[in-house]
Amino acid sequence: MYLLGEAYNLEERIKKIEFDNITTTGNLEKENNIGYKEGKERSYSFKAFFLSLILLVLLPAIATLVFSFTGAGLLYVAKGSIEKNNFSLPRTLISFAAGSFTIAKESSAVLMEEAKVLGQDNKLSGLVANINSGKEISESIILLLDVSDRVKAILAGESNNPSSDFSIASTEFKSVLYTYDKEKQKGLIPKNITDKLDDSIKIASSTIDLWPDILGLNGQRTYLILFQNNMELRPGGGFIGSYGILSVNKGKI
Repeated sequence: MYLLGEAYNLEERIKKIEFDNITTTGNLEKENNIGYKEGKERSYSFKAFFLSLILLVLLPAIATLVFSFTGAGLLYVAKGSIEKNNFSLPRTLISFAAGSFTIAKESSAVLMEEAKVLGQDNKLSGLVANINSGKEISESIILLLDVSDRVKAILAGESNNPSSDFSIASTEFKSVLYTYDKEKQKGLIPKNITDKLDDSIKIASSTIDLWPDILGLNGQRTYLILFQNNMELRPGGGFIGSYGILSVNKGKI
């Protein structure tokens, strides 16, 4: 005590030292907690980045498979409706199918680039070809329905410009025929459908250029219709028991 002097307050100094030690210890614990939290945040950030990267890589494959199967399923349902002579629902279904195949085509392009990096692009070529065919078939069916609507309007006399509407319908129908022949050669159109359509398509494709004259789009046409009796056979056909006169002008009967 004599060495420190009377002015030196030992008790206060001890309290201060203990307080300083506690404060230092508290700071160390706080710094350790901050470091732990920062490390944990970095770990979470890395995991989030890694998962996002995996999702980004897999997304084209997921989108391609989901939308291609969706398009194929919608086409199948539409086919069933058409076979039951229900033509109102198929247009909506086929429109959705065409949209699905369009998305699948876009995502498959990205997937092919990823596959090229891995050297596996050859394994996807068949899938991509089927997606493109599905898109073309869907769009062709929509065109065919549009052709049908245009021709119905012309025959009903509801068209404001029959010649122009028929010209558009004729162009669209030729496009449908081209797609049909191309996909048929690939074997992508079921045989039960081709068996039903082949005869009608042959007649339509061979006479389509004559339709404007037949429908009176270039001037009125008058036809004599003979109703023959197949029970009264003659060298020229059946016995003619009655007849009809058919006039067509601008497509309207």
